[in-house]
Amino acid sequence: MIITDKFVMLNYPKTGSTFARAVLKKIHEEYNTFPKLFLKKTGLIKKPSMIEFIVSKGTGIKKSQHGDYRQIPEEHRNKKILSIIRNPFQRYISHYLFSWWKDHPELFEKEIDEKFHNFPDLSFKEFYEMLALSAEGECKKNIGAETVRFIKFFFKDPQKTFDNYNDGYMSKKEYLKDMPEIFFIHQENLNAELYNFLLCLNYPENKISFIKNENKINVTPRTKNESKISDFFSSEMIMDVLERDKLLFDLFPEYAKPQC
Repeated sequence: MIITDKFVMLNYPKTGSTFARAVLKKIHEEYNTFPKLFLKKTGLIKKPSMIEFIVSKGTGIKKSQHGDYRQIPEEHRNKKILSIIRNPFQRYISHYLFSWWKDHPELFEKEIDEKFHNFPDLSFKEFYEMLALSAEGECKKNIGAETVRFIKFFFKDPQKTFDNYNDGYMSKKEYLKDMPEIFFIHQENLNAELYNFLLCLNYPENKISFIKNENKINVTPRTKNESKISDFFSSEMIMDVLERDKLLFDLFPEYAKPQC
């Protein structure tokens, strides 16, 4: 995660967070030289500062920049929280194409043993079904894999949310009480929305105007047609995603009618 004087950015994977981190580092780097840090500490100047907060990943020695809401240090939770949202359909596609899952069969041992014996040579439909079964097994509810990830990353108490999840919980929007206030910008309009967010926080326009034309980085390679949802999802699969991931589409209704 990124922690600045004015806000905290949670780096939700596969949404363009690598781009956002690079942009924020570029904006803040000129204020992180020793003379300016010293002057800032003495109170002689007031310039924005930033740290990249790296969290432990599991019980091993691995570290991750993808710290979730519960890992925000207590002294920074009163700040505005920023993150990036992406079309859930596109996130499923991106995860499949990125293929990280192929090198981690230990994450799907039960599903591979019971059904997907051809792992890792899975079609997209098989991959989606494997994720759905894994998500069901984890939360014991009919919740989609993208929603499970979202709840675990952003909610105050993910297990409580899973326990309370039912039709009434959804229809009454009770989940909103279990979610902190987070400002989301859209991955498909990332440059403009990140620029506007910083501008509203009084970052100097001449220091952030470059964001509007900055090139994307760390993009998963794909052919020109692979970004089309209909190239991956059948109409039946689309309906299944809309049902399993209905919490996400309730929060972000702009994605509830996929452009096929």
